[in-house]
Amino acid sequence: MRDVKPGEAVIVSEDGELSHKQCHKKAEHTPCLFEFVYFSRPDSTIDSISVHKARLRMGDFLGEKILKEYGHLNIDVVVPIPDTSRTSAMQVAYKL
Repeated sequence: MRDVKPGEAVIVSEDGELSHKQCHKKAEHTPCLFEFVYFSRPDSTIDSISVHKARLRMGDFLGEKILKEYGHLNIDVVVPIPDTSRTSAMQVAYKL
């Protein structure tokens, strides 16, 4: 529906009703990289950024870095571990 604000709690009651409470008024927005890399579903959006597209871009950057720094290696396979890295791993494999 929307991103949870910094310092905000979302409460789900036993009957499924949602409520929001601002618990910390001076909380800073500090996004976690692991939300994009590991935890989020591919169809999620965080801070108006598609998790799927972010993972594709991460794969592009990693593939380019591997080619630049390890271009002499003959890489046969890219293994996605954990499974949530599959999108990035496929993009790395495509770049290579």
